[in-house]
Parts: sequence; structure tokens; C-alpha cells
Amino acid sequence: MRENECNSFLPKAFPMRFSSANSFYGFLIAAAVFNVVTCPFTILLNALVIIAVKTKRRLQTHPDILLACLALADLMVGLVVQPFHTTMALFQGKDTRTFCDIHFAFSTSFVIFTFATTSHLILISGERYLAITHTFTHATVVTKERLMICSALVWITAPLFQQSLDSFT
Repeated sequence: MRENECNSFLPKAFPMRFSSANSFYGFLIAAAVFNVVTCPFTILLNALVIIAVKTKRRLQTHPDILLACLALADLMVGLVVQPFHTTMALFQGKDTRTFCDIHFAFSTSFVIFTFATTSHLILISGERYLAITHTFTHATVVTKERLMICSALVWITAPLFQQSLDSFT
């Protein structure tokens, strides 16, 4: 089995075209360096957002709660996806079985956390839309409990979405 034969959704859905193997490896190394540099900032800054919303009473508004949920999704990108991508770049051309395992872990986590991030952005947009268009009923319709339920549903459906994509491969 070669590296390009790893069974994963991402390469089939988003094939990358490179003029040569050197340009592909150059891209991987550049992406790995970018991830190594940005990963600590991703983790630190998103953790600070979560801590600020959790500890500061005046930041526990509906938009800020959703912002903290988005920060959690982005924190997971920094903790899981970016390290897997860097590891995948390091194992490129090495043991094929190990590379495929890392590639599978990267692809799975990438889809799950991208879905979670995008869904939380949609929740934030929907909440803000309701706040603007239904100003007087917004407080009764949008509650902290409902926001938390919606966020939990996003986290429950993210792996299900990833599984549905795997069924197409």
C-alpha cells in the first residue's frame, strides 16, 4: 500500500495537484512549520476566551457563550488537528501503515472540528439575526439553556457527519 492509497475522505473530496513531488513535500513542510508556529497561539488564545467567559459574569451573555463554544471547537483544532497535520508531514515517505493511521486520524479530526466550527458560526449568526429582527421576543426565545442544547447537538452531530462522509469512501 502506498501513501496515496490511504482510505480517507479528504483526498477524494479535495484532490491536490502538484507539478512535482518536490513541490508537494515543500507544501507539506511549509504547512508543518506554519502549524508548529501557530498551534501554541491557537491553544492559548482560545483557552483565554473560554476562561474569560467562564469567570467574568458580564461576559456570560448569549453571544459570548456561543463565542466560548466556538473557541472550544477552535481549541480542539489546536490540540488535535494541527499536531496531527504536523505529524503527518513528518511521516510522509516513511512507514506507510503508520502514515495511513496518522492520515486517518487527521482526516477524521479535521472533518469533525471543521463541522463543529462552522456549525457554531451558524449558531452565532442565527442568534444575532434573532436579536436584531425579534428584539422584544429574543430574551424569551433564546435562553442560555437552549444555546447549550444547540451547542451539544452540534458536538453530537459532528461525528455523525464524519461517519456519513466515510460511508461514501
